[in-house]
Amino acid sequence: MKKKTSIHKKLLLFPLFLILLVPFVAFSKPILYHPQHLFKKLNGVIKGCIHVSASLPPPHAAYSYATLYSQLFPNKNTHAVTLASPRSIYEVFVYLNHVSGYFHPPANPATIIIHDNHFAPEILPVLAGGFVKFENLDFRNYKLYFHSYLDNYRFTRSINLNKSISQKMWKPQFIKVTLKSHLLHFHHAYIFVVQNPYFDICSLNQYYHIDHVPPGHYVLTAWSYYWKTFRKSIDIHSGKNLKLNITFTKVKSFEKP
Repeated sequence: MKKKTSIHKKLLLFPLFLILLVPFVAFSKPILYHPQHLFKKLNGVIKGCIHVSASLPPPHAAYSYATLYSQLFPNKNTHAVTLASPRSIYEVFVYLNHVSGYFHPPANPATIIIHDNHFAPEILPVLAGGFVKFENLDFRNYKLYFHSYLDNYRFTRSINLNKSISQKMWKPQFIKVTLKSHLLHFHHAYIFVVQNPYFDICSLNQYYHIDHVPPGHYVLTAWSYYWKTFRKSIDIHSGKNLKLNITFTKVKSFEKP
């Protein structure tokens, strides 16, 4: 009788065990494999428009390197090469500073093409630890002069005609790359090695948009080749969006970000 009673108790406890197990199974997968899944709704969005308070500089004559790139590499993402004109004075790079955590760089390198003695794009963000691939589409050799403004470090690499080279970007910094050839035409690209993926690139009089920003206190920075850098301290609250228009007021010759 005692054995039968213990068996009946176990049978009665089994449905209770299943009831307690269901919510654990339902919620354990996102918690174990996607720890930020439950917190995405708490993140905020930063957006706004880019303005200038003075007259714009005259446009430079140039054809669209983004169109050229899409024709040469139809299977690649051309979003990163929409900066078309030399001296991309109409392009603005907006990014956040002081974001905690470590962010893994993407497996595929960011790409800068070299064609007709120009870079495209001329402004390129890349996560620290990632690679930048330079693809030479010209039938001439070039030298690339790298200047890191973080520690004033300079080095040179050669890229042969119709070849490509890769350069790893180890830590957050601002790098100016100068393209030189026997034609003595010097052109520049600006690489922003960033610590986090919270950034956007847009043109003047257009809207920037940075989403999935975790709550916290940050410094929002907007860099342009032509205009003096804009900086502003901001606070992102849980589940709240922030609208912040950026107005450039002063022209600069050149400065590091």
